[in-house]
Amino acid sequence: MLVSILRAICNVNGTHTKSPIRKLRKLDKIFKIKESPKGFVQTWNRTSKGVRFLSIENEEKKADQILLYLHGGGYISGLISTYPLFLTKLASNHKIICLDYKCAPEAIFPSQLLEALELWRYLTEEENIDPSDIIIGGDSAGANLMFALLLTLRDCGQPLPKCGFSISAWADMTGCSNSFSQNYNKDPLFGELKNPLTEEKRKRMMHSELYSFIGKKKRDNPLISPIFGKYHNFIPICFIVGENEMLLDDTLTIVEKLKQEEIPCPCFIAPKMYHIFPILTPFVKEAKLAIHFIQEFLNEQT
Repeated sequence: MLVSILRAICNVNGTHTKSPIRKLRKLDKIFKIKESPKGFVQTWNRTSKGVRFLSIENEEKKADQILLYLHGGGYISGLISTYPLFLTKLASNHKIICLDYKCAPEAIFPSQLLEALELWRYLTEEENIDPSDIIIGGDSAGANLMFALLLTLRDCGQPLPKCGFSISAWADMTGCSNSFSQNYNKDPLFGELKNPLTEEKRKRMMHSELYSFIGKKKRDNPLISPIFGKYHNFIPICFIVGENEMLLDDTLTIVEKLKQEEIPCPCFIAPKMYHIFPILTPFVKEAKLAIHFIQEFLNEQT
């Protein structure tokens, strides 16, 4: 029943959904951020260069560490109310900073990466926050952006955050992985229940609105498809992914690269779960286990 509801409300398969952008932005309006989660204060801010972000702080406890979070939504959907609710449960002892980046197709690569770099600069240079006091996280497109940001910072010789976590990373814009086709009939958000994924259909998906953030850039650019990145001198990352996701291999590919570099990368693969399940359905058992898995990892690292 739950999966059927998610399929009806959230499916954005680019071959049969007329406009994924219109569908997601209707949900943006419904789930617009309004009141702060109970016990927290949230404020909208901008960096000195105009990049917008949401700050969430515990009313009673001053945080020693920052959680920099990059939200998902295929780069075509904005920061919505599910995120403050999820993040205050996950990291109640942290000051939470959520980048509110500009969305595609109005803003395409590298717009979101430049905004993330500016927010990082603002936090570490203007706010004088030590990078070792920052953890970073992201889901779906936000995990894509997280890896792009970390790869860029590392390659520029800049200090990295203490550690990070990835939920259902969208890290391969080629759509050529085994899980992309094998889980097509299992994935309620991106697949179809009965019809197979043909090559013609895959190509249509690749050129649908879901992939509009790429513009005319090459899909194998590691800052667009982080599965093609190199992961030496990287930070420990904790991974959450659903067994039934079309994007399952996006996570597993990066995990394998981190393992080759002997970098801590625990991975929780939730049986029969779907894309960003801890955020969409935080009340299910698997979501609670995933949240605990991340919390245990952060406690070990910090």
